Amino acid sequence: MDNALYVREDFKIPTEGRITKLSWGYKIFTEKELCDIISKILEEIKNLEINRYESEDPLFRLKSGLMMRNLYVAYEDTYVPTKYKGMIGVINGKWAMTTSTEEEIQKGRVVYKANHIFIPKNYVTILEGYLKIEV
Repeated sequence: MDNALYVREDFKIPTEGRITKLSWGYKIFTEKELCDIISKILEEIKNLEINRYESEDPLFRLKSGLMMRNLYVAYEDTYVPTKYKGMIGVINGKWAMTTSTEEEIQKGRVVYKANHIFIPKNYVTILEGYLKIEV
């Protein structure tokens, strides 16, 4: 699968405004309800408690209790989602979104670290209707 995006040199991709599409797990979603929920989560993220994930298992690894995928959004009817917003999915049974990620080598092993917020429960039902978690 080719993830490259080619556009005219003078083409401008909106980087703010109303979210109209999103990409998660190599799928494109255009449903207004889902786009609106993602917008609300992104607006509220600064008011939520930051948690820390540290493990030798990267967040994107498929295993029981862990299923995160990259989230990209598109604004104002742009053709494809291009703006990276972090990873969204499930950490130990709870829906979460990353605010930052990094990798660090400690004693010869890679440790994956991520700051994340837990998504408020009132948004989870809608997310689960669209973003299917399968391990």
